[in-house]
Amino acid sequence: MLTLHQATDEIKTVLKWGGILVATVITVLLLFNGGKMIKNIFSPPKPPPPTVSFGQITGIDFPKNATDEKLNYTLDTLSGKLPVFGDRENVYEVVPLVPNLLASKRAEEKLSNIGFKSPGRPLSETLYLWENTIPPFKKITYDILALNFKFTSDFLNNQEVLSANNLPNENSSISLSQSFLSKIESLPKDIDDSKTKITLYSIKNSRLIPATSLSSAHIIRVDFYQKDVNKLPILYPNPPFSLINVSVASGGLDGQIIEANYSYNSISDKSATYPIKTTEQAFSELKDGKGYIASYYGSDKSILIKNVYLSYYMEEKPMKYLIPIIVFEGNNGFYGYVQAVTDEWVNK
Repeated sequence: MLTLHQATDEIKTVLKWGGILVATVITVLLLFNGGKMIKNIFSPPKPPPPTVSFGQITGIDFPKNATDEKLNYTLDTLSGKLPVFGDRENVYEVVPLVPNLLASKRAEEKLSNIGFKSPGRPLSETLYLWENTIPPFKKITYDILALNFKFTSDFLNNQEVLSANNLPNENSSISLSQSFLSKIESLPKDIDDSKTKITLYSIKNSRLIPATSLSSAHIIRVDFYQKDVNKLPILYPNPPFSLINVSVASGGLDGQIIEANYSYNSISDKSATYPIKTTEQAFSELKDGKGYIASYYGSDKSILIKNVYLSYYMEEKPMKYLIPIIVFEGNNGFYGYVQAVTDEWVNK
């Protein structure tokens, strides 16, 4: 039978060798993980390839360039270099349009909320025209399937507009624009209010020209922008403007809506990663005239590229996919877009 002293000695021995065993295991694990970490630093494992789950995708159909001039490009970023992006980016599926037998009736109900009481006249299978034939001669072309529209009026000859007697202030113009869009259910949930942009215009010789202050303005244009997608902004065909915009002028007690445009594609949660071009490849394409000149109001043919970044491009017409672009910003309002997804994954 063990004595108390012998039992104590045996417990000490077990604890000693148990501690040595635990310390050995921990040391081996640390050495293994440390070696693995060092190996990953000097020879990192290759990431899995992009998923390209949609297969070849329909590419971006850019509109006509803002200028046909042959431009010369010089890199003038803060670093003096092009930025380096990852080798892939998300492509998102756009929610497809669904035909609705009641689309025409539903459009009539919505447009009656903004003063169009008579039935619309079909211009095509889905595009209809509503008109008010009495002053101020407002009209709207409305796509009953895509729900996109263009609303115009004879505001250049409207004396209330030209007087600018009760032109709303900027905040009131935003509220008035939001109310107008809400009445016809055209204020999407993914609008980022912090990005809303105001542009002032005056009217001179029946033309719109930028105004320097509210006191000299006849019209306030309000542009609404969608929220970032995957931490990237959404840009439109005519930067810095949006495809969702409303113009406000004097009229009535609180001002009036004299023009509005709405083109919208709903982005789904379905996405896939696709390989993208390097900034060097994209810059080379821009130089070779293969990009899209979205904006430029200068006369000089020399463009200094100040900023380069990734974005998504929202088209004016219905789309299948939301595709990333590489954006080149320069002097005199220059914006150049190059489709980011590598060519082998894009249908020509």
